[in-house]
Amino acid sequence: MKIGADTYFLMAIMAAMLVAIWDSLRTEQVYAKLVPLMLSSLIFVLAAVALVRSFLPKSGTGIETGQGDTDEGEEARGTPRGYVIAGLWTVSFFLGIYLLGLVLAIGLFVFSYTKSHGTGWLVSAILTVFTLGFAYGIFELVLGVGLYQGLLFIWLGY
Repeated sequence: MKIGADTYFLMAIMAAMLVAIWDSLRTEQVYAKLVPLMLSSLIFVLAAVALVRSFLPKSGTGIETGQGDTDEGEEARGTPRGYVIAGLWTVSFFLGIYLLGLVLAIGLFVFSYTKSHGTGWLVSAILTVFTLGFAYGIFELVLGVGLYQGLLFIWLGY
């Protein structure tokens, strides 16, 4: 079995997340270590699942795309345009968090992303409300952790 660059990359991500988990466990403030611990743990688990899947044998059957061709997983490569679009989504989400705050940025991101990928208005709105309710409910109501308000609201005095 040949180990590719993606396997080494996943192992590097897992090692970095182990360092992040260890570092966040050393922090004494509960509020300061909660989000890094949760995110690094989630990323570690997702990288571990991807690593295990990379060692499993491929099924050989593709997914029908509707045009008679198939999506063959490893054979289907992303285009540079697709990477640029994904990068722009990521940068706009971070910029939205910085300017509008975490709650509004999550709402705008979820709604615009689902709507741009062909989801109807009602489903996009329901997913947005559910995601906002979950994020706000967990952090603000249950844990009592204040979420970032955003630079715009700080300038406006809220």
